[in-house]
Amino acid sequence: MPNLIDRCENENGAESVKWEQAPERTFACLAMVCKDEDGGYFAYATRLPGVVGEGETFQEAVNSVREGFASVLSGYLACGEIPWQDEDAPELGTLVSLAISVND
Repeated sequence: MPNLIDRCENENGAESVKWEQAPERTFACLAMVCKDEDGGYFAYATRLPGVVGEGETFQEAVNSVREGFASVLSGYLACGEIPWQDEDAPELGTLVSLAISVND
C-alpha cells in the first residue's frame, strides 16, 4: 500500500505539510467534504472513482477519504492504469487536497 503524506487542508483551508517534503512519485487529488443531513460528514474524491469516506467530525472524514484514496490508488497502480476523470462541479462543502506517495 502507498505511504501517506500527511498533507491536507483543514476546514479553514490551512495546509499541514509543504510540497517539497513529498517523495518522487506523488499523486494528488481533491476531495469534497460535506456535512451530512443526519450528522457527521461524508467525503469523496472529485476525480477518482471509488474514493469515499465518512466520519463523525470533519477531520475523521478527511482521514477516511485519505485512506480510501491510498487503497483505491494502490489497486489502480497494480492494474497499471489510473482512471482520472474530469472535475465534478463543486457541491456545497469544503475542498481539501490529498497527496499520496508511492515507494517504488
